[in-house]
Amino acid sequence: MKVFLIQLLSITFVLLITGSIQSVIADHLEPEQGIFKDKAAVELVKTNDTNYRVYLQTVLRNGDDQLVGVTDIHSADGLQGWVLSHKITDHVFDTLMGEKEIVTIDNIKYEKVQYTFTPTLEQRTKKSTQFLKKSL
Repeated sequence: MKVFLIQLLSITFVLLITGSIQSVIADHLEPEQGIFKDKAAVELVKTNDTNYRVYLQTVLRNGDDQLVGVTDIHSADGLQGWVLSHKITDHVFDTLMGEKEIVTIDNIKYEKVQYTFTPTLEQRTKKSTQFLKKSL
């Protein structure tokens, strides 16, 4: 009985360990292109080759919440952002980024969403990134 219990627990433990590990290689088993180039590198493309444009605004404040500086950068100024060339990017933009606003730039309509990140006090910066996706 004791030997059977040890074998049963060993098999259960091995199954739990192997079943809970998610492999990066599984991404390459799909018929479409995955998000990984290999086991360690993600497949990224420049934003100027996609329907996406990135506008980054960084607001820097000191510990007393006084404004220290503001930096604006967007892809029209030569910033080359990078995005995942995968359907997951569209899914996140369409479903998880919140309310969309339609904006027109150079007679091209874009859907605009805003992502705001407010770090902890130790980081002492506030970043707001806006993403634009070309409307179809």
